[in-house]
Amino acid sequence: MTKEIKENSKTIDRELNDYYQQVEKDVREQTNAYLTGVKQVLETYRTKVQSDYCEMQKVIDDNSSKITAEVKTLTSTQVKTLEAEKENQEMNRISIQSIRDFVQQLTDTGSDIDVMTHSKKLQTKIQELQTSEPVFDTKTTDITFTPGKKMDLVLLFPKIPEPRPLSIKKGSITAKTYRGPFDACFGSLKQETVCYPELMEFQKVTLLETRERQISFYVRRRLWDTQCTDDGCFLVACGIMFLHTARTVCVFSSTGELERELVK
Repeated sequence: MTKEIKENSKTIDRELNDYYQQVEKDVREQTNAYLTGVKQVLETYRTKVQSDYCEMQKVIDDNSSKITAEVKTLTSTQVKTLEAEKENQEMNRISIQSIRDFVQQLTDTGSDIDVMTHSKKLQTKIQELQTSEPVFDTKTTDITFTPGKKMDLVLLFPKIPEPRPLSIKKGSITAKTYRGPFDACFGSLKQETVCYPELMEFQKVTLLETRERQISFYVRRRLWDTQCTDDGCFLVACGIMFLHTARTVCVFSSTGELERELVK
């Protein structure tokens, strides 16, 4: 029975472990398949949104390029006009400086006739230079950029497929156990009277000369069922029968000495 318990204990451990590994394998395969499907949905959605972002960025870049080109054209025209007027003003400055130098020279070295001759011309020229106006439009163009509308529309999360119920195969067990109370599972001892062949020779009664009583106790068995040993030698010396029952049994050793006397 102990052997069966050990064998079945090992069997149940092995079978349950094998079944768990099989369930784990099936669950992982089904779970991996579901996760693969979810990943594909998310990847598809991400690709679409990123494509929309790229398209929006392209529109923004195109408009930005157009605005930049317009601003460059406008500022370039104004810069050219300003540069031309700057050159004109520089020429006027040089002219005024030349007139001042000539007037100074005329004042220092010229005669009264020379002064009278050139005075009127110089005054006229100075008046022309003082009253000259710029030939370009001095008004500047203000450029104001209005930013576009912010992205305030929240994206909707993609629909994720519902997971399917797991398909688990039913396991089987070959290990055995006992039914009912455990006491019924144990074996039992049964006492039986056995006559050994080697004792048959000692069933004959042999009377010895010397007898001595030492220990007395009740004998509930018949004479030929009583067994005593002395160094492997079985001796029954005598027995007084009364109604097929031994009342007194004496046991002697192989040397003839009285060892036991059984009285009933």
